[in-house]
Amino acid sequence: MSPTTQLADCNPRDSESKPFDRTQSNVSRSPAKGTLDFPVGLFWIKEKETPEPLPSGSTYEPYSHLHMKALQQRQNAEDGVCPYDMDVLYQFWSHFLIRNYNAKMYNEFRQFAHEDASNHNSRTGINNLIKYYSEALSSQHPIRERLARHYIELVNNEDPGKDRPAFKQLRSAWRNGALNIKNRKRISDLVDAELRSDLER
Repeated sequence: MSPTTQLADCNPRDSESKPFDRTQSNVSRSPAKGTLDFPVGLFWIKEKETPEPLPSGSTYEPYSHLHMKALQQRQNAEDGVCPYDMDVLYQFWSHFLIRNYNAKMYNEFRQFAHEDASNHNSRTGINNLIKYYSEALSSQHPIRERLARHYIELVNNEDPGKDRPAFKQLRSAWRNGALNIKNRKRISDLVDAELRSDLER
């Protein structure tokens, strides 16, 4: 599936100058009619959990344009800084891929998130990746085996002496009695005895 999603910025001139300004409304649209379980006229709005109508006065640009800008900004970013458009792209991926899984898009999401954390001292991508895994696990639909495996790998690779946000999210889901039984079994099949013990403490 070729991502032709539309994105919008209510104040587009701010998008270049405010790398971490989270007050702007950025929205996205389905890449193909019928691929989402909500009408095409509704858009994803940055920092909103559910799709909403496009705000009046908004302008929007093709996914490919935002993608290009985000990666260009990423190449020139200082360590510890996630540029504004890259931040928006990470948030978009974490929402869009829940309902519209796309292997190429997911691979980019995961690759850039890990690279930014390892090489650029920026955890924005990883934090959005953790959110994505958590929401995929909490969904009433079975989590893909590949996603579950990557989630457990991320948990196991966290520094035990630090905050461990991926582990905390997984433990919260593990203790949730409403967790989809198929998703619980998929995770259970992947965790080792040590991690299982930690999750049950």
